[in-house]
Amino acid sequence: MLSLKIWLKAIGLVLLWCLGPACAHPFHISSAEVEFNPNTDRLQVSLKVQAIDFEQALSKMAGQRSKLEQTDADELIIAYLGRHFYLTSQPAIADQAESNLEGPAETPPDEAPSVASITPESSIEASSPSSSRVHWVGRELKGAWLWLYFELELPPAYDKLAPDDLRLVDTVLCECNAGQINTVSVRHAGQRSTLKMTSQQPSEKFLPLWMSP
Repeated sequence: MLSLKIWLKAIGLVLLWCLGPACAHPFHISSAEVEFNPNTDRLQVSLKVQAIDFEQALSKMAGQRSKLEQTDADELIIAYLGRHFYLTSQPAIADQAESNLEGPAETPPDEAPSVASITPESSIEASSPSSSRVHWVGRELKGAWLWLYFELELPPAYDKLAPDDLRLVDTVLCECNAGQINTVSVRHAGQRSTLKMTSQQPSEKFLPLWMSP
Protein backbone atom coordinates (compact mmCIF):
# COMPACT_ATOMS: atom_id res chain seq x y z
CA MET A 1 0.00 0.00 0.00
CA LEU A 2 2.83 2.35 0.89
CA SER A 3 4.54 1.68 -2.44
CA LEU A 4 1.30 2.43 -4.30
CA LYS A 5 0.95 5.77 -2.51
CA ILE A 6 4.53 6.68 -3.35
CA TRP A 7 3.98 5.67 -6.97
CA LEU A 8 0.79 7.76 -7.28
CA LYS A 9 2.48 10.74 -5.67
CA ALA A 10 5.39 10.46 -8.09
CA ILE A 11 2.98 10.39 -11.05
CA GLY A 12 1.21 13.46 -9.70
CA LEU A 13 4.48 15.38 -9.40
CA VAL A 14 5.45 14.47 -12.97
CA LEU A 15 2.08 15.64 -14.30
CA LEU A 16 2.32 18.87 -12.33
CA TRP A 17 5.80 19.50 -13.72
CA CYS A 18 4.67 18.83 -17.29
CA LEU A 19 1.56 21.01 -17.05
CA GLY A 20 3.22 23.80 -15.11
CA PRO A 21 4.41 25.92 -18.06
CA ALA A 22 1.06 25.62 -19.81
CA CYS A 23 -0.92 26.55 -16.72
CA ALA A 24 1.36 29.49 -15.99
CA HIS A 25 0.12 31.27 -19.14
CA PRO A 26 -3.09 29.52 -20.29
CA PHE A 27 -4.65 32.42 -22.22
CA HIS A 28 -3.59 35.34 -24.39
CA ILE A 29 -5.45 38.61 -24.02
CA SER A 30 -4.89 42.33 -24.24
CA SER A 31 -7.16 45.12 -23.09
CA ALA A 32 -7.22 48.77 -24.05
CA GLU A 33 -9.09 51.86 -22.95
CA VAL A 34 -9.73 54.57 -25.54
CA GLU A 35 -11.17 58.06 -25.14
CA PHE A 36 -11.36 60.93 -27.62
CA ASN A 37 -9.77 64.22 -26.57
CA PRO A 38 -11.58 67.08 -28.38
CA ASN A 39 -8.83 69.53 -27.42
CA THR A 40 -6.21 67.64 -29.45
CA ASP A 41 -8.48 65.73 -31.88
CA ARG A 42 -6.69 62.53 -30.87
CA LEU A 43 -7.65 59.25 -29.26
CA GLN A 44 -5.95 58.66 -25.93
CA VAL A 45 -5.06 54.97 -25.54
CA SER A 46 -3.98 52.85 -22.58
CA LEU A 47 -3.05 49.34 -23.73
CA LYS A 48 -2.38 46.43 -21.35
CA VAL A 49 -0.46 43.39 -22.66
CA GLN A 50 1.49 40.44 -21.29
CA ALA A 51 5.10 41.64 -21.18
CA ILE A 52 6.60 38.29 -22.20
CA ASP A 53 4.26 38.03 -25.20
CA PHE A 54 5.01 41.60 -26.25
CA GLU A 55 8.76 40.99 -26.21
CA GLN A 56 8.15 38.01 -28.48
CA ALA A 57 6.15 40.20 -30.86
CA LEU A 58 8.87 42.86 -30.95
CA SER A 59 11.47 40.17 -31.66
CA LYS A 60 9.37 38.80 -34.50
CA MET A 61 8.98 42.23 -36.05
CA ALA A 62 12.65 43.16 -35.70
CA GLY A 63 13.95 39.79 -36.89
CA GLN A 64 16.12 39.44 -33.79
CA ARG A 65 15.71 39.02 -30.06
CA SER A 66 14.36 42.21 -28.49
CA LYS A 67 13.97 43.08 -24.82
CA LEU A 68 12.08 45.85 -23.10
CA GLU A 69 15.27 46.90 -21.32
CA GLN A 70 17.21 47.71 -24.49
CA THR A 71 17.85 51.33 -25.43
CA ASP A 72 15.77 51.34 -28.62
CA ALA A 73 12.75 49.56 -27.10
CA ASP A 74 10.50 52.63 -27.32
CA GLU A 75 11.29 53.03 -31.01
CA LEU A 76 10.40 49.39 -31.64
CA ILE A 77 7.17 49.73 -29.68
CA ILE A 78 6.13 52.81 -31.71
CA ALA A 79 6.81 50.96 -34.96
CA TYR A 80 4.87 47.92 -33.74
CA LEU A 81 1.84 49.94 -32.66
CA GLY A 82 1.80 51.70 -36.02
CA ARG A 83 1.33 48.30 -37.65
CA HIS A 84 -1.08 46.69 -35.21
CA PHE A 85 -3.24 49.33 -33.48
CA TYR A 86 -4.71 52.05 -35.67
CA LEU A 87 -7.77 53.66 -37.19
CA THR A 88 -8.35 53.36 -40.91
CA SER A 89 -10.90 54.69 -43.36
CA GLN A 90 -10.44 51.77 -45.74
CA PRO A 91 -12.17 48.50 -44.72
CA ALA A 92 -9.99 46.64 -47.23
CA ILE A 93 -6.93 47.67 -45.22
CA ALA A 94 -8.52 46.23 -42.08
CA ASP A 95 -9.28 42.99 -43.90
CA GLN A 96 -5.70 42.83 -45.12
CA ALA A 97 -4.52 42.86 -41.51
CA GLU A 98 -5.94 39.35 -41.12
CA SER A 99 -4.02 37.91 -44.07
CA ASN A 100 -0.81 39.44 -42.77
CA LEU A 101 -1.15 37.32 -39.62
CA GLU A 102 -1.08 33.96 -41.37
CA GLY A 103 1.96 31.76 -41.03
CA PRO A 104 4.55 31.56 -38.23
CA ALA A 105 7.49 32.53 -40.42
CA GLU A 106 9.97 34.90 -38.86
CA THR A 107 10.64 38.27 -40.50
CA PRO A 108 13.96 38.06 -42.41
CA PRO A 109 16.59 40.42 -40.96
CA ASP A 110 16.93 42.27 -44.27
CA GLU A 111 13.18 43.03 -44.21
CA ALA A 112 13.07 44.25 -40.63
CA PRO A 113 11.67 47.78 -40.25
CA SER A 114 14.06 50.66 -39.87
CA VAL A 115 13.54 52.45 -36.56
CA ALA A 116 16.73 54.49 -36.45
CA SER A 117 14.93 57.74 -37.32
CA ILE A 118 12.11 57.31 -34.78
CA THR A 119 12.25 58.91 -31.36
CA PRO A 120 9.83 58.60 -28.44
CA GLU A 121 8.66 62.19 -29.13
CA SER A 122 8.00 61.60 -32.81
CA SER A 123 4.97 60.16 -34.59
CA ILE A 124 4.98 57.30 -37.06
CA GLU A 125 2.59 56.59 -39.87
CA ALA A 126 0.73 53.29 -39.63
CA SER A 127 0.75 50.59 -42.27
CA SER A 128 -1.75 52.42 -44.49
CA PRO A 129 -1.38 56.01 -45.78
CA SER A 130 -5.03 56.56 -44.83
CA SER A 131 -4.49 55.32 -41.26
CA SER A 132 -4.01 57.16 -38.02
CA ARG A 133 -0.63 58.11 -36.60
CA VAL A 134 0.90 57.05 -33.29
CA HIS A 135 2.14 59.64 -30.80
CA TRP A 136 4.11 58.02 -28.02
CA VAL A 137 3.48 58.94 -24.37
CA GLY A 138 5.22 56.22 -22.32
CA ARG A 139 5.03 52.78 -20.74
CA GLU A 140 4.86 51.14 -17.34
CA LEU A 141 5.68 47.61 -16.24
CA LYS A 142 3.46 46.21 -13.48
CA GLY A 143 4.43 42.64 -12.67
CA ALA A 144 3.78 40.45 -15.71
CA TRP A 145 1.73 43.18 -17.40
CA LEU A 146 3.02 46.00 -19.59
CA TRP A 147 1.01 49.20 -19.94
CA LEU A 148 1.51 51.26 -23.10
CA TYR A 149 0.29 54.85 -23.29
CA PHE A 150 -0.05 56.64 -26.63
CA GLU A 151 -2.32 58.79 -28.77
CA LEU A 152 -3.77 58.23 -32.24
CA GLU A 153 -4.35 60.94 -34.78
CA LEU A 154 -7.53 60.52 -36.78
CA PRO A 155 -7.22 59.49 -40.44
CA PRO A 156 -7.19 62.37 -42.94
CA ALA A 157 -10.62 63.80 -43.78
CA TYR A 158 -12.34 61.45 -41.33
CA ASP A 159 -15.17 63.95 -40.92
CA LYS A 160 -16.16 63.36 -44.56
CA LEU A 161 -16.43 59.60 -44.17
CA ALA A 162 -19.63 57.60 -44.16
CA PRO A 163 -20.56 56.38 -40.65
CA ASP A 164 -19.54 52.80 -41.47
CA ASP A 165 -16.18 53.65 -43.05
CA LEU A 166 -14.04 54.27 -39.98
CA ARG A 167 -12.66 51.11 -38.34
CA LEU A 168 -10.34 50.37 -35.45
CA VAL A 169 -7.75 47.66 -36.13
CA ASP A 170 -6.25 45.84 -33.14
CA THR A 171 -4.07 42.89 -34.13
CA VAL A 172 -1.68 43.24 -31.19
CA LEU A 173 0.03 39.87 -30.52
CA CYS A 174 -2.20 38.03 -33.00
CA GLU A 175 0.82 37.10 -35.10
CA CYS A 176 2.30 35.29 -32.10
CA ASN A 177 -0.78 33.71 -30.51
CA ALA A 178 -3.45 31.97 -32.59
CA GLY A 179 -6.03 32.38 -29.82
CA GLN A 180 -5.28 36.02 -29.04
CA ILE A 181 -8.29 38.08 -27.92
CA ASN A 182 -8.03 41.88 -27.86
CA THR A 183 -10.71 44.00 -26.22
CA VAL A 184 -11.04 47.77 -26.46
CA SER A 185 -13.21 49.76 -24.07
CA VAL A 186 -14.31 53.06 -25.64
CA ARG A 187 -15.30 55.75 -23.14
CA HIS A 188 -17.66 58.55 -24.17
CA ALA A 189 -20.00 60.80 -22.20
CA GLY A 190 -19.81 58.61 -19.13
CA GLN A 191 -20.66 55.48 -21.11
CA ARG A 192 -18.53 52.49 -22.19
CA SER A 193 -18.69 50.45 -25.38
CA THR A 194 -16.60 47.31 -25.78
CA LEU A 195 -15.03 46.11 -29.01
CA LYS A 196 -13.47 42.67 -29.50
CA MET A 197 -10.82 41.79 -32.07
CA THR A 198 -9.13 38.50 -32.98
CA SER A 199 -7.01 37.21 -35.86
CA GLN A 200 -10.25 36.12 -37.54
CA GLN A 201 -11.91 39.51 -36.86
CA PRO A 202 -9.08 42.06 -36.81
CA SER A 203 -11.20 45.23 -36.86
CA GLU A 204 -14.47 46.75 -35.64
CA LYS A 205 -16.48 49.83 -36.62
CA PHE A 206 -15.48 52.97 -34.75
CA LEU A 207 -18.56 55.15 -34.44
CA PRO A 208 -18.39 58.91 -35.11
CA LEU A 209 -20.53 59.33 -32.00
CA TRP A 210 -17.53 58.37 -29.88
CA MET A 211 -15.65 61.42 -31.21
CA SER A 212 -18.37 63.97 -30.63
CA PRO A 213 -18.01 66.56 -27.82
